[in-house]
Amino acid sequence: MPSCLEPGLSFVKLSVNDPEAAAAFYKAVLGLEVTARINGGTGDNVFHEYVLSRPQAGAAVSNLILMHYYKRPPSPAADVTVGFAVPDVAAAFSAALAAGAEVITPVTDVPDHGLRLCFFRDPEGYTVELLEFLRAGA
Repeated sequence: MPSCLEPGLSFVKLSVNDPEAAAAFYKAVLGLEVTARINGGTGDNVFHEYVLSRPQAGAAVSNLILMHYYKRPPSPAADVTVGFAVPDVAAAFSAALAAGAEVITPVTDVPDHGLRLCFFRDPEGYTVELLEFLRAGA
């Protein structure tokens, strides 16, 4: 049976301590909504997932999934960077700071690549990069 989806990124899962707080953070910063809640696993692997996406997006969207294991701590966030393209980096960065983000790199223009970007750490410790494309084709 042919697939209706083109190959590409479907989701990123972040292991978190507090999925409610993490979902509220990503809603405040990026407007992502919880579109599904999934429970599963057995034994030490019992988990709860919050699937976040933009409600107006079509069926083939990239989702952010916040995963919480009830009987084990979350994985370390040390080497994970999650990137999002946004229409206004400065506005999203301000929203992130207001929601409790820690600044890594403030809003910075990268003219050679036609980008504006910033980096911050979310309340769970993950590095988040926001990108704004300043010119077509960047």
